[in-house]
Amino acid sequence: WLIESDKSNLERVISSMAAVNDPQSNFDYALISLQKFEELFLIPKGLNIVRSEGNTYDEYVNKNWHRDLTSLSVMKLCELADLIFSESQITRVLPKNVLELVANGVKSGYINKSKINDKYLTKIKNVIDSSTIN
Repeated sequence: WLIESDKSNLERVISSMAAVNDPQSNFDYALISLQKFEELFLIPKGLNIVRSEGNTYDEYVNKNWHRDLTSLSVMKLCELADLIFSESQITRVLPKNVLELVANGVKSGYINKSKINDKYLTKIKNVIDSSTIN
């Protein structure tokens, strides 16, 4: 995923990915600058990033910020994992905050709520209702 340098799209990308999975779980992610990623990994390994369609419940996120790496072998995948652990900023979003992000995405109309599991949708609606009351 491509996250803008000012992180302005980070919460939207997180909410779109979490809505597909379990919006009640921790959401862990790693960030590395595109420049550093290119210098330390893409260029030396001869890889490219290509825009591709994502598979979340937010079509805008899917079309604009999803990326794939081309020609990624098992060895290069292991090297990528090493790079992530040594050079990236790893962050955890707690379940309560993940649920709030997904609820905001649903409330804003970004996330297609008809695709969300009914069990989670009820909890998301409760978060939306409680934020409307306050």
